[in-house]
Amino acid sequence: MKYLFSILTVFLFSCDYNDISEENATHVKRIASLQDSLIKLNRELILLKLEHDTLKSEVSAFEKKNSYYNEDFLMFISKFAEDKEFQKSRILYPIPIHEEYGVEASDYELTKETWDTNQFKFYPPGYHLFQNEEMEYLPTNYRIMNWYGIESCGDLKFYFKGVEGKWFLYKVFHQG
Repeated sequence: MKYLFSILTVFLFSCDYNDISEENATHVKRIASLQDSLIKLNRELILLKLEHDTLKSEVSAFEKKNSYYNEDFLMFISKFAEDKEFQKSRILYPIPIHEEYGVEASDYELTKETWDTNQFKFYPPGYHLFQNEEMEYLPTNYRIMNWYGIESCGDLKFYFKGVEGKWFLYKVFHQG
């Protein structure tokens, strides 16, 4: 055993440690350099993810504000017809009113104080819902409730538009 220890000691002292330590130092420096690069790339990745999330949020907010992300219209119109205070809160005042009776026509505006909540009646059998002023079924930020019949005294249209996710009445047309 003593003999083996002696051989091992001679072998170890005869190795050139300078070459090994220089090679190790080079590897350590390379590893440190790669670690720094990884840290920098990780920071850039985190910043890019934050920027992506921010842009995604801004795009989502823009789409909601500028497209058709409004409350359900049929739920809205039901509450609009039933709740007078809700109705008054969902009208863009002053609201233009256009009325035609035969050859006579008149245009005027109503304020919150002069709006008659009783004039809005919900007649399900006689109404049609359109999504634009051409009265076609297209995806828009507008709705037109059109009643035609005896109950509405002719042709009565209520024009609604979506504003920041909520529906508002903005114009009335009555042809009797």
